[in-house]
Amino acid sequence: MEFTNLGDNSLTPSSPDDCSKVTVGLIDTLVPKTGSPSDAFLLPAIDVAGSTPAPAAGSTPLHGESMFKTILNGYQYSAKGATTAPFMILPVNVYGPNEQATTFDVANGIYKAINAGAKIINLSLGGEGSSALLADIIAKGRAQDVIFIAAAGNQPVTTPTYPAALPGVVAVTASDRSGQIASYANRGDFIDVIAPGTSIFSVEGQRWLSTGTSVSTAYVSGLAAALANPCNKSYGSVETQIRQNLKYQP
Repeated sequence: MEFTNLGDNSLTPSSPDDCSKVTVGLIDTLVPKTGSPSDAFLLPAIDVAGSTPAPAAGSTPLHGESMFKTILNGYQYSAKGATTAPFMILPVNVYGPNEQATTFDVANGIYKAINAGAKIINLSLGGEGSSALLADIIAKGRAQDVIFIAAAGNQPVTTPTYPAALPGVVAVTASDRSGQIASYANRGDFIDVIAPGTSIFSVEGQRWLSTGTSVSTAYVSGLAAALANPCNKSYGSVETQIRQNLKYQP
């Protein structure tokens, strides 16, 4: 992701006061509908960086599509059939036709997701530079009981990755099959939690494997949605549960 510091953020999200549903805002690439039953969990997409051509049938799944499937898998595994409110995923395309997403488009995507009712924001993306713009909009979102979950990065280093290292963000690294930190995963002191770094999902009858801290982030977002009981407890309390139960211990 490409970061550009644009100074103070004039975007002020306003989260609707609605406890009747649980919405995860997926800030990522296009998430195409495929005609599968999982399409029922997709809200109408929001594009903030221009439209993306639909992928050809049989092509490799887009990043956003694999994150969508992983969030859904994480939710269904964690909820085990016990739902407290309708669960939906709001795809927010911040890449458009571009290979990189800008800081402003990510911030704008977060703004639009929160305004549309998302209380859990999945950020399976990252870059090296900090951003006052993103820090500000995340702080404004947290003041409205929004959880931010972000990927720590796929290099075995300790240097911060953003937005994961920003204040108030749940920074997620990846575990391997034994439950230890994956060989490729960031292990810096900014990391909060650890979750599985491998996801297997199906698209158009084909099975795919995805790995990385992006996958770990999506699993945690699915878990957060399963733990949510928005009419009876705050999302902040859900975040506290996640930080305690999945705590990363170097």
